[in-house]
Amino acid sequence: MAQKTENLSKETLDKLTEKQAKINNSVFNIGQAELRIIKLEKEIEQIKLMKTQFESDYDKIDSEFNEYIKELEKVYPNGEIDLQAGTVTFQLPE
Repeated sequence: MAQKTENLSKETLDKLTEKQAKINNSVFNIGQAELRIIKLEKEIEQIKLMKTQFESDYDKIDSEFNEYIKELEKVYPNGEIDLQAGTVTFQLPE
């Protein structure tokens, strides 16, 4: 089979070159977006770990707080604590 080579018109060549450049740019942008997603997913995982630690800290402190309130209830029956004033109002034993 015989082959023939012809030059493309400038218009056709320019269009193909422009489209190829846009394709290359799109591929680059897709790659950049994917890298950003990976980075954000890692950041989300770190935040989730922090949240888990905060929840653990909260549970521990809440438990300690409730235990302390139970102990205060023994000393101050039916007591109402005002943290702003630093006072406790409670029922006197009869």
